[in-house]
Amino acid sequence: MKKISFDKEEKVILAVLIFLCLISFFIDSYIVEGVYIIRNVFLDYILAVFSYNLALFLPLLTMVSVYLYSKNKKEGILPLWVSFVATFVIVYILKFIVQRPRMLGEMYTVFHFADYSFPSAHAALSFAVLAVIDEEFRKLKIVWLAIALLIIFSRLYFSYHYFSDVAFGALIGYGVGMAVTKYFNKK
Repeated sequence: MKKISFDKEEKVILAVLIFLCLISFFIDSYIVEGVYIIRNVFLDYILAVFSYNLALFLPLLTMVSVYLYSKNKKEGILPLWVSFVATFVIVYILKFIVQRPRMLGEMYTVFHFADYSFPSAHAALSFAVLAVIDEEFRKLKIVWLAIALLIIFSRLYFSYHYFSDVAFGALIGYGVGMAVTKYFNKK
């Protein structure tokens, strides 16, 4: 059985995410206060696009899939979707195990299940996709990283999550995305 290995850049990203997770619970309140200070109407409109709709991911995934297909990178499409679905399942299992309340109070999913804060599904899903894009199209990685960071910041900005929620979500998503990508590349 061939060993799965990570390149230097992947190790750095994982190390940064792990470090952020380790310190996240200690700085949650400072991040909440800092974000509250910069709230304004202009950012409300801009960041609403990235925060309010988890369904935003489906058109983005479809566009990325079409892009991969058009650039003859078809082998990246299945890992993209497997990473997305696996991350979604893992995050929602963790949400129901941990059951951390949101800062704004209770929220509910489309099916009227309680939607808890930890870990952030938005952060996890955006970083799962980032891991696959990083493998298939390094040039596109910067664009998706900017989108992922805007999504994460918007979740903090609108007080849907604590910093620890998005830090752990990003770590979970990136880890799952990398593992799935490495698994498919190994085959």
